[in-house]
Amino acid sequence: MTDVDAIRYLASEHDLEFVDLETYAIDPGAAEILPEAVARRHHVVAVKRKFGTPVIAIANPDDVFALDTLRASVGRDFISVVASRQQIGAVLDELYGAAPGDDVSVDGDDPLGLSLFGSAFLPSDDDDDEVAPAQGRNGSTPAPAPVKEAPVEEAVVKPPAPVEEVPEAEEKSKEAAVTEDAPWQDLMAEPIDSSEESAAPGAGDEVAVDEAVAADEATPFAADPATLADFTFDTSVGTPEALAASADDLAHFARAVEIPTFGEQVEQVDSVAATADLVEEAVASFEEQHSDAAATAGPESTMPPLAKVLVEGGRVSVEDMESVIEEHDRTGQSIARILTARSLVTEADLMWGMANEMGLEFVDLDTAGVNYAASALIPEATARHHNVLVIAEDDGTPIVAASNPTDVFAMDDLRTIMGRNFITVVATRSQISTYLGRAYHGGGDASDMAQAASLEFDRDEGSSIDDIQAITEEAPIVRYVNLLVVQALNERASDIHVEPTAKDLRIRYRIDGVLHDVSTAPRSIAAAVTTRLKVMADMNIAEHRIPQDGRISLNVGNKGIDLRVATLPTIHGEKIVMRVLDKSSVVLGFPDLGFDEDLLATYEGIFTKPYGTILVTGPTGSGKSTTLYTTLTALNSPEKNIITVEDPVELQLQGINQVQLNIKAGLTFASALKSILRSDPDIVLVGEIRDKETAVIAIEAALTGHMVLATLHTNSAASTPMRLIEMGLESFLVTSSISGVLAQRLARRLCVHCKEPYEVTEAEILAGGWRVEEIEEMGSEPTFFRAIGCTACSNTGYRGRKALAELMPMSEEIERLIIEGGSVDDIHRMAVSQGMVTLRQSGFRKAMEGETTLEEVLRVVA
Repeated sequence: MTDVDAIRYLASEHDLEFVDLETYAIDPGAAEILPEAVARRHHVVAVKRKFGTPVIAIANPDDVFALDTLRASVGRDFISVVASRQQIGAVLDELYGAAPGDDVSVDGDDPLGLSLFGSAFLPSDDDDDEVAPAQGRNGSTPAPAPVKEAPVEEAVVKPPAPVEEVPEAEEKSKEAAVTEDAPWQDLMAEPIDSSEESAAPGAGDEVAVDEAVAADEATPFAADPATLADFTFDTSVGTPEALAASADDLAHFARAVEIPTFGEQVEQVDSVAATADLVEEAVASFEEQHSDAAATAGPESTMPPLAKVLVEGGRVSVEDMESVIEEHDRTGQSIARILTARSLVTEADLMWGMANEMGLEFVDLDTAGVNYAASALIPEATARHHNVLVIAEDDGTPIVAASNPTDVFAMDDLRTIMGRNFITVVATRSQISTYLGRAYHGGGDASDMAQAASLEFDRDEGSSIDDIQAITEEAPIVRYVNLLVVQALNERASDIHVEPTAKDLRIRYRIDGVLHDVSTAPRSIAAAVTTRLKVMADMNIAEHRIPQDGRISLNVGNKGIDLRVATLPTIHGEKIVMRVLDKSSVVLGFPDLGFDEDLLATYEGIFTKPYGTILVTGPTGSGKSTTLYTTLTALNSPEKNIITVEDPVELQLQGINQVQLNIKAGLTFASALKSILRSDPDIVLVGEIRDKETAVIAIEAALTGHMVLATLHTNSAASTPMRLIEMGLESFLVTSSISGVLAQRLARRLCVHCKEPYEVTEAEILAGGWRVEEIEEMGSEPTFFRAIGCTACSNTGYRGRKALAELMPMSEEIERLIIEGGSVDDIHRMAVSQGMVTLRQSGFRKAMEGETTLEEVLRVVA
């Protein structure tokens, strides 16, 4: 067997790649991955990065102490490849310069250093192949290293000297060497005394396998933490039994030293603040571990590493960062914390900065997407505990997204479970948590679960109501219904439609105002699904002839969710529609609604008046309730008594008295308003004006000094006064009580990841009912975008919605037209002449700003 064959065989035995460093393309910047002292001590060399993960060439893959020291020095996992000791030594001299008195001994008969692995790898005497003189990467023959006179069989680790015989100065030197190579020991809860263990191989040692370490590995795990200093795990290779044992040892190790994981530290604190602390600690730890490399590079900036990366990446301006550094020097507070408190960075900015500082790749999971099949490589409990997720595979190598790539124990845990190396990328903690819920929703595919549930009904087609109710409580139907709700939340759906048809049970979600077919289920489980939902909503399960209304309150994860349930009898069964009321996703700020600045200034002038009526109009699902809630939030203060009457109460607001209608008990809008006016209110919100009685009471409340907010179903602001007159109100009451009318629609926002600019033609503008002059009035050439579709937006091209609004303040001219019986068109033209921006013009502005498309504007605005 030749020397090269021996090295190849060694690599294959450990399932590692063999590389010939003489022909291998080495990245010149790889020298910054490992400190020179660590690389020379363990005779390893970093050759490049693969997807941000360091690739390190080693000569002895059995040296578990060296592997653990490298992992601690790098601060993360790395990819191991195998190369000859002579080639590694030549590359080390090439990267760091020749080191006189190199401590690597190479026997003349063993130029590749194979004696370190045992005699089995040495060339036999009867081998006919002749070994050529060793050459460097440039073809030059390096100077021979000093060769000791000891024979090969003496190149075995000598037993460690007794502790009492070690001089005090030498003992301190060994402790310093161990601390330098394994900075992770500083994380221990208590100081670890390793004086009774064998010292780490240092300069001048010719051996690669320590008998003392091997003996320690064979010894059962000790309970005393003091014996854990040199306890290591070889988790890169091994049998399943060995991997399972390593996993148990790793868990025991973590419990013995009581090291909290990042997930445990931030579970009960704010995620953004926790991210700031994580980034600061991770970067500091990384810089400490790479202090040798940083020193050789020379100071390029007076800014701290994280600050420098954020400034160079354009995430923070130089002026803002200088101000932050001044506060940091003055108060001692971390830079990441200050940046977060000042809202200068987002969670993604901080994680991006940390990833760039460590030479890792930062990924936006919304854009990159997640392969849910690959996520099954690690258990859900482990993924949630370490806040990691397998997002893809690259030629069989898992790609793991982590929010804390410096957590060495988490990386070792993953390596133990998967039994192989992996590539680490960085993602935000919030994104990982979101996609963990989607990857491990606990139910699998909805269609598969529906098929499994249908098996319960195939055995008996003629089940009675009592039978259906009993089967409804069984696990398959319960899991299926729960899965429909969880998937709706993951898809940001506002409504869930469960529709029985002649052939199957159709499931649809309304996402961003548009219905999408999601899945189908067998017709046999339609009755059970309907019954299960009616039981949850506290409805009468024996009544199928009339519509019913109900409400479901539940917790999904850490979010409180309300479902407003309505049933409707159809020829194929009861159709159920559930409106999803996610309390955590309600917008309570005007900037987020999408109102233009000029419209918002006018609207604020109206709702801050002490009395009057503000009517918000539009079709169902146009965001009227959200606008009213946002207005109430702006008006809410301790000195004001605010009372609402709603059907139903969609969001509970702190400090506001909210009344839920109860038609069966006789509590209607009209009766509730009469009682509310006797409760000394300052501001009254009426969920909806449905009839003349409610309209009269609301108008009279405004005339008696109250601010009244209400909704009404009309198509435009100009048609609202005439709608009230048609209900039976006198025109003079309408004009004297209304302060303003706000009509709005919700248009889907373009996905920022995939929207594509294009040049719009004059014909397209004219076809939409706009004028070319409207574009010319903008003063500059506008840019329009079209929807494309990507994984972030589920291939729809849109993600989220923004409001298109027109606001008509009540002026004297408009009041005169109303009293004189003017038409809706007359009122509309008068309002436009006074500066009102119409719904179509508002949508056109949003399209020119790249917020939406012309097609979407035409879809929501007639």
